[in-house]
Amino acid sequence: MIVKDKDLSTSTNCKKQLGDQVESDVAFYLKRQFSDRSDVLIFNDLRIQHKSEFAQIDHLVIYKKGFILIESKSIKGTVKINKQLEWQRTVRGRWVGMPSPITQAELQAKLLKELLNENAESILAKILVVVLQGYFGGRCWDILCAASNDAIIDRTHIPPKLSPQIVKVEMIGKRVKEIISNNSNILKPNPSFSSSELKNIKYFLLGAHKPLSPNQKQDNAKLDENVPHSVRILTESTQYPNSKKVFSWFQCKKCQSNNTLPKYGKYGYYVTCSDCDTNTSMAKACSSCGDKKTRVSKRKDVYTVSCMCGAQSQFHYTLSPSID
Repeated sequence: MIVKDKDLSTSTNCKKQLGDQVESDVAFYLKRQFSDRSDVLIFNDLRIQHKSEFAQIDHLVIYKKGFILIESKSIKGTVKINKQLEWQRTVRGRWVGMPSPITQAELQAKLLKELLNENAESILAKILVVVLQGYFGGRCWDILCAASNDAIIDRTHIPPKLSPQIVKVEMIGKRVKEIISNNSNILKPNPSFSSSELKNIKYFLLGAHKPLSPNQKQDNAKLDENVPHSVRILTESTQYPNSKKVFSWFQCKKCQSNNTLPKYGKYGYYVTCSDCDTNTSMAKACSSCGDKKTRVSKRKDVYTVSCMCGAQSQFHYTLSPSID
């Protein structure tokens, strides 16, 4: 059953359009495989919040035994992963590093689990809430990366446990079906959701979905024009009672708080943490090649971190209006 379709994208950025196409292709194959199954719930493009953290889940599959999160990736050329789980891809014939889609989806799964656990008593049957340790922690949690059909996946050195998690888009329906079948084995100790619990989860997540506002979509579209597709931008504006604070991409290096304010000093741009008063440089290591010698520039409210390899990351500072 398709519970939520992918939100409509109006981006004119070519790389963003390629990413949207891969997500649409995955949604198509999942629909072909599971549209007539009421015991399998498919959410596409689900955006949730827990406390001050957001997670954008490309595809979420929920069935009686648990959850499958799928991260879609538009990858041209070849991708390979070494024994240290470091990802690389070819860009114009040259190898460059890239963030791990599996790690990204694992972080999304962690936030989703925390959100569900916080609301477990209203979702799960009372008897299960009492018996199960960790509420949703006892369920099956699987992660997949769906790569473009034209990508070449070099599996020579991929760890055996990781390799099955990386599939081509055209095989995603079959792989998800295999996971559901394997986890539904009667010998699996993981508890099963009842039909009423699946229905509760369905309506809870529909209510928890937080789509981007038109202004946020416009801001992201503008930033996407100069940002490599491998860099995911998070632009959030969070309001805090009786104060003016900012949700910033630049976290404090000491307490990991997002409540940081941009400043400029003797050594360039940095942020000051409003919670512990620690300063953190904006010159982050390059997300593509790992070089720590990056340069930070500013244009209006957009801060750009540039590397000699040509990669750029852009971050948008937004000041929230105070609440009286």
